[in-house]
Amino acid sequence: MGFIVRTAGIDRTKRDLQRDLNYLSRLWKRVATRIKKVPAPASLYKESDLVIRTIRDVYDTGLKKVIVDSEAVGARVSDFLSIASPRSTDVVEIYDGDEPLFHRYGIEKEITQLYSKNVPLPCGGSLVIEQTEAMVAVDVNSGKFRLHDDAEETSYHVNCEAVDELARQLRLRDLGGLVVVDLIDMEIYQASGDLGLSLDGDQSTAGNGAAGGAIRGYNTGGTSTFFLTADESGNGSALLTMGDRFNTTVRVTANGNGGGGGINLYNDSGIETAQLDGDADDAGELILFDATGVGTLLADGDDGVSGARFSIGNGARESMRFDAGVANGHPEIRIWRGNDSEIFRLNGSGANGDPDMYLRDASGTTAVSMP
Repeated sequence: MGFIVRTAGIDRTKRDLQRDLNYLSRLWKRVATRIKKVPAPASLYKESDLVIRTIRDVYDTGLKKVIVDSEAVGARVSDFLSIASPRSTDVVEIYDGDEPLFHRYGIEKEITQLYSKNVPLPCGGSLVIEQTEAMVAVDVNSGKFRLHDDAEETSYHVNCEAVDELARQLRLRDLGGLVVVDLIDMEIYQASGDLGLSLDGDQSTAGNGAAGGAIRGYNTGGTSTFFLTADESGNGSALLTMGDRFNTTVRVTANGNGGGGGINLYNDSGIETAQLDGDADDAGELILFDATGVGTLLADGDDGVSGARFSIGNGARESMRFDAGVANGHPEIRIWRGNDSEIFRLNGSGANGDPDMYLRDASGTTAVSMP
């Protein structure tokens, strides 16, 4: 059996792909069962209707309830979920109220709002969304909203509501590509006597190859000590950095070297002392460095050759290594001298399949060997 991953699968998580794989596998089993049990001619499979296609595209385990106003439709939804998500068949609820379902939950109002370029915010401000062939432009207006006669606090409050609502509108309207957001200009918003925040409208550009929105934190001297951006370099990689006025001390990224999360720590001289990569060659990796930036300890969940590995050394020169599984699939421990000559090796499975061990003297000659 083979599977085709379409372009819609780009950037989807392994869990999403596994869920679709499980659904297709269960669906094929049902078709195969009908082939054996239903006499010909018979319909083995029929393309899903609009309701089922909608649920197929948007449903996940985070949804607690699916409300329908037709028992026939509810039965079809339950039947679909029994294949796509067998543990979720009890989330279907039949609505029998006097008020139409879409009016009852305010969906008609939302649909009408989708065709309007003006979107009101709870505070009284608004978004103005203009879609062109080249980009989507969004302007944030405060309207008549004023908070304690403080322009900075007002701007901060409106901008917070605006970015939340904008994310929702982009999904509802199925907008993509280049999205330019003109937030209300801010200086330093004094959240307390010690810290301040800056929302940089010039960097609030979301899309391919763009920089993404940025939030900066400042100390009382006005020095930036905290920086958060939704897209570090246009590749969808979120970034958080913290430090003093001279150096970065903590760096957290949503996409590490191998595509997973990453954490980097630095000393006062700006030299990296620790690195944690959530997805280095599809496995976690931890590296500790000395004061000069030379790696001294490595723990790798999968080094790509021998499985999990733990090693201690000085940069490229190892002094001790433990492999969870070398080429023959068995664990191994090795120790070297400073001149890279091996002095000890313990292998879980030697040439004859039995564990072996040997010690070597300073000249590299084997002094002790077992078996």
